[in-house]
Amino acid sequence: MNARKVLIMALGVILALALVGVVSGQGAKPAPANQITLHDQEIHQGILMVDAVNAAQDGWLVIYDRANFDKDGIVGYAPVKQGLNQNVRVALDSKQIKGLNTLWARLHVDNAPVGVFELGINKRPANDTPVMQDGKPVVAAFGLKGDSAAMSLAPAIAVKSQDTHEYNPIIVDSVTTPVDGWVVIYKNNSLTPGSIVGYAPVYQGTNTGVKVALDAKAIKDDPTLWAVLQADGGAHGLFEWGIYSKTMADVPVNYQGQPVMAPFRPLAP
Repeated sequence: MNARKVLIMALGVILALALVGVVSGQGAKPAPANQITLHDQEIHQGILMVDAVNAAQDGWLVIYDRANFDKDGIVGYAPVKQGLNQNVRVALDSKQIKGLNTLWARLHVDNAPVGVFELGINKRPANDTPVMQDGKPVVAAFGLKGDSAAMSLAPAIAVKSQDTHEYNPIIVDSVTTPVDGWVVIYKNNSLTPGSIVGYAPVYQGTNTGVKVALDAKAIKDDPTLWAVLQADGGAHGLFEWGIYSKTMADVPVNYQGQPVMAPFRPLAP
């Protein structure tokens, strides 16, 4: 083989490798840039709606009530997946944000154990550290509208006294809600998971004739029951208020500083 043929073969190999590099570069998908997009909004119902979260990896969107990002300032959080997450719902601690004008959203990674929020609260370590991009945390500040702001739809519950022993499920005459959620029946007004005797889904707008199956044995001789409106703030369509080992993500809807609730009497048979 003469020197000219060797040179031609060498150039061919170099060109082939160069083309492979070009094709590989075109086929590779760059990691998405981390970004949080959200708007100023009302937070009466205890639910924050985040327009979009772009995440380079699975993680958490964490909401703080102060700009120092201390764990004691966490007022809510929700999981996000790698890529574009739209309309992310975050359940907020309504008591902790009352009277505030600004909140801060920060993106965090989800380190092992995956799916467990670990940032120093609930006696857990601070493993889920902030996402850093260009040497800075990914943060977005936004404004709130206070309790005096008018909601797009005023929440309300109408329910009459009825015989809970003879009629089961019971009928809640109407539930008006600004968000998808639940009408939850309690046997006392503590609104704790242990006092829940029934619940049913409701949807944004006015729901009429809502049927709620009750645990008749749990009611016993309680003179009053309470129907409470709660937002669907965690996994959509899954009731999460501490029962069946679920988290307490579906917080009560607050209107003018008070939970939306209506007492009624379970008439004796």
